[in-house]
Amino acid sequence: MDVELRHLRAFTAVARHRSFSRAAEELLITQPALSRTIAQLEGNLSIRLLDRSSRHVELTDIGAEFLVHAERVLATLDQALAAVSHRVTLRLGFSWLLPDPWAQQTVSRFEESTGASVALTRTDDPLQALRRRTLDIVLVRGDVDATRGARTMHLYDEPRIAVCFLALLASYTFEGIGYIIAGTFLVAAIQQGVKGWLGSAAWIVVGLAALPSCALWTRLARRWSRPVLLLASLTIQAIGIALSALLGGATPALVSAVLFGATFMGVSTIALSIGSHLQVPRAVALLTAGYSAGQILGPLLAAPLLSHGYHQALLLGSAMVVVAAVSAAAVCVRFPHHLGPVTSAA
Repeated sequence: MDVELRHLRAFTAVARHRSFSRAAEELLITQPALSRTIAQLEGNLSIRLLDRSSRHVELTDIGAEFLVHAERVLATLDQALAAVSHRVTLRLGFSWLLPDPWAQQTVSRFEESTGASVALTRTDDPLQALRRRTLDIVLVRGDVDATRGARTMHLYDEPRIAVCFLALLASYTFEGIGYIIAGTFLVAAIQQGVKGWLGSAAWIVVGLAALPSCALWTRLARRWSRPVLLLASLTIQAIGIALSALLGGATPALVSAVLFGATFMGVSTIALSIGSHLQVPRAVALLTAGYSAGQILGPLLAAPLLSHGYHQALLLGSAMVVVAAVSAAAVCVRFPHHLGPVTSAA
C-alpha cells in the first residue's frame, strides 16, 4: 500500500472544495493530474473515497471517515515542520468568500509583529474543523456554540443595511413586471413580425439560450460581484426586450430571444443569492412575494397598450427592467460584502 503525502493533500483539497477544478487551482496542478492522483489513492487503498459526477463531488461514508484521519496526519506534519523551522503557522478558517481588505491587513500586521505565518483556509463548517484540530482559529458569524475547550471573542458587528435590501426588493419586483410582460408578448411579437422558422421557433430559441444561463452566471459570480452581475443581466435583458419592439427583421428578433432567454433565470439566481447574503429575515420569501406581485401587475399595466400591437407593451416591459437595473445600481453602491456579528473562536 503506497500512499504518499501528495495523495493525502490532493484528497483533502477535493473533499474541502467538493470540486476537482477548485482543488486543482489550490494545489497548482492540472485537473487531469489531480484526477489521476485521486485514482491512484483509491486504487492503493482498494476503496472508493469520492462519488463524482459531472455536476458534483461527494464523499462516500468511508471517504468521510478517511478524511478525518488524513486531515489529522497533515495537521500533525505541518506542526512538526513549523516546530523544526522555528516558525509557527496559525491556521485560520472562514466559511464565506475570501476575506476582505480588513482581514488581509490584520493578518499582515500579525505576521510582521509576531514572526508567525497565517494559513487561510476556507471551510464549510469552521467549528467542525476546529473540533478536529485541523484549524487553530476560525471566524464565524452569529451566535456561536463553541466546542469544548475553545474560547470565543466578539470582534465586531456588521450592520444589516435595510436600504440595500429595499433596493433589491424594488429591483426584483420591477423585474417581475418586465419579465411577465416580455414572457407573455415577446414571442408573440416575434411570431407576428417574422416569417419563417424563427417566428414559429422563437420559444425554442429562448429555451436554448436559457439552458446554460444559470451555469454561466454562477461561473461569472466566482470572479465578479453579484450586485454588478445583477445590474449587467438586467441591462442586457432590457436591451433584448426593446430590440424586437424598436427594430424589425429576423436578426433583431433572434438577438432579442437569445438575450431574454440568457438572462431571466440568471436574474432570479443572483437576486435570491444576494437576498440570502444580506441576512434579512425571510429575505427569499419577501423577494419572491415582490416578484409574484410584479407578475400580477405586469399584464394589468400592459393590457391598455395592446390595441395597436405588442410594441408599446414590450417597450413598457423594457422600461420596467430599466427601473429594476437602476435599483440594482443602488444595491451595488450600498452592498455590504460581509454581514452579521463576526466572532473568533480558538
